[in-house]
Amino acid sequence: MLDHVELKKIYQYAVKVIQGKIKDDRKILPINPGIYYTSVNIHNPWHKEIKYFVKVAVSGSNGESGPITAFSDHKLGPDATTEYDYIGFGTLLNNLPSFLEGFFVIESSVQLDVIGVYSGTDDKEGNFGSLHLERVPARIINAVRI
Repeated sequence: MLDHVELKKIYQYAVKVIQGKIKDDRKILPINPGIYYTSVNIHNPWHKEIKYFVKVAVSGSNGESGPITAFSDHKLGPDATTEYDYIGFGTLLNNLPSFLEGFFVIESSVQLDVIGVYSGTDDKEGNFGSLHLERVPARIINAVRI
């Protein structure tokens, strides 16, 4: 039996990730053929070092879930910023499939600035195609701390 249970407010950010190449030789395509890139930028707006946690949840298909990594902890200094991309996703997954679709999840006890940066090219010429930036809002969850 638990003597003392404390609920702690956690800020959680779920950033959509689309990374890799989709060829037009597949019969069923989840999105248009092309090469897709995702970068996740995190900024610590506070005047102190913060600790945060990240994981990757890979999308499955047809109602099935894909693999989910464990959370790994990181620190970010005051007013500092960092970025996660292809290499960071692969490090968390211990390898990176040729195409990754899922979510990069961030949890922190303080609010952060989180931006998803999405770009893509066509799969034939490799020319720059588009760029989109999306500010990711936090959802507040309660974590149980014993």
